[in-house]
Amino acid sequence: MAVVNNNPQFNGSYHQMMPTGFADVNTPWQKYDPATAQLVRGTMVFSKDRLKELDPAYTGYTHIFVLRMPWFMELLKKNGALAGYDDEAAAKAKYHYDNLKSLIELGTTSYSGTPNLSMDTADINVGWEDRNYSAPTKAQYSGNEFTLRMLETRGEPLRLAAEYYISSVFDPVGKFASMGGAKNPDTGKPLEPSIANYTFSIMVVQTDQTLLRIQNIDLWNNAFFTEIDRSNLDWEQGNINIVEPKELRFRGVYLPATDNKTCQAKALELLKTRSLFYKRIVDLTDADLRLDESTDATVKL
Repeated sequence: MAVVNNNPQFNGSYHQMMPTGFADVNTPWQKYDPATAQLVRGTMVFSKDRLKELDPAYTGYTHIFVLRMPWFMELLKKNGALAGYDDEAAAKAKYHYDNLKSLIELGTTSYSGTPNLSMDTADINVGWEDRNYSAPTKAQYSGNEFTLRMLETRGEPLRLAAEYYISSVFDPVGKFASMGGAKNPDTGKPLEPSIANYTFSIMVVQTDQTLLRIQNIDLWNNAFFTEIDRSNLDWEQGNINIVEPKELRFRGVYLPATDNKTCQAKALELLKTRSLFYKRIVDLTDADLRLDESTDATVKL
């Protein structure tokens, strides 16, 4: 069932990119004038223009989207595995595919590992040790790993999906690449263990506090995770706890995609759909509140 939200703020007309780097664009983003800006210097002034200079930036409005799931999982859930490999391969792939995509997109509680931007330098010597000076050599985003922390719920769908993925890429007992027994749709032969067949593409979108304006877009391509924590399977007499959220540590290729027009359009499209989950109390329907469920107190034994 499609998500419905009657809040006109999220009808899709007001979502936009933050137009950074343009001083003549009329937006709520800060544009300081060196000749007039005061910020925190001098006596505090409470005029409207001066107060706007101090509007804070917010964290906490981050949205994860899976642009591409592993191709071998796509093939398995549609076509099944090689003859004789596993008669339930299609059902298993669909189960883990749906769970993993849902948990990454909607069950993630934290994202970490955003690469910093740095500039490398080299020293130039002009004769004496104290006469060296530096010059930049290159700029780079430092990092090829990120971590998603996700809820684990009854039945451990996250652990099972992660174990399915890792075991399908490389069989942990036989030590061979299997792709879960997926077959090439054109040849019917075993699917090749190519990077293109087992990696994710994940987009991380950050908005301001209105959920309408996109501030940053991170794109992780060629991404895959390498481990799933199984320590909750350890046991001690008399010790009963709730399974804590688990982390998936990914490796991938990072692209700062905020200024890319194609990524902007995709992020706006996805954000409009995600915004439908954020409802005011007045927008909740019977289906949301389940007020139409029976309140019959009769207990049938």
